[in-house]
Amino acid sequence: MTCPRCKAAVDDKARFCGACGAAMPQPPVSIPNAVSARIGPPDDEDEPPPRRWVVPAWLRSPAVLAGFGGGTVLLIALVLLARWLLPDSASVARFQPLLADAIRQQPAAFAEATLCDRSVDYQPRLELDAYDTRRRALEQLVLFGAYEKPQLKTVGDGWNTRTHLIFVATPDGEAALRHGAICAAEGYVVRDVLLTGPRQKSGKLTLMQVQAVLEWQSPKPWARDPGMSKAFPNIQPSRSVLFTMVREHGHWRVASD
Repeated sequence: MTCPRCKAAVDDKARFCGACGAAMPQPPVSIPNAVSARIGPPDDEDEPPPRRWVVPAWLRSPAVLAGFGGGTVLLIALVLLARWLLPDSASVARFQPLLADAIRQQPAAFAEATLCDRSVDYQPRLELDAYDTRRRALEQLVLFGAYEKPQLKTVGDGWNTRTHLIFVATPDGEAALRHGAICAAEGYVVRDVLLTGPRQKSGKLTLMQVQAVLEWQSPKPWARDPGMSKAFPNIQPSRSVLFTMVREHGHWRVASD
């Protein structure tokens, strides 16, 4: 063997060169076949079988299974009872139909106060003096399509001649007339319910104040005009009304007083 540094002859078994002291390259160590076979990837037959989870015998006992079933039923019953007793159970779904019935049973004045205009004794045909201030409301209704453009009529002669205006309701306007008033809709419906106060106990009764948010039911064509709310500020497309709910014997109702 020759030294890679000084090219001097070196014995094959020497680890260092005798002339320059350089380390001599060593031959690779061979690994026995048995060891290399162990180092290589294992065969499928050598893989251990997958572990399976076995249910303990005590969990498979009929008594334990019956206990789990009974506990589940009891838990569901407790959740339902809690939802019934907690204030959150007093929701829109629970109160909305009750309040809708209460709204329908209210006297006509309840809705007409913010639903209709009575500044004029509205009729299908109205004749007013040209200087009558009530003509302003009718002229607005002409713009909204509830009345036709007024017709002029001369009354009297000579110095007593006066001009009258004749207003005739359109079919849509006549359909909105109700006992001398013109109404923007058929009524109100409950759009939402707001829980405004905590529950209070009064003997065996539970009281709770709620706020019903009302909106128009079947609005009339003339009331859909954007200028309606400015011309008739007393007419409100929506309004909020406070009610007291009473819970007695597990059932809610609207307080009558």
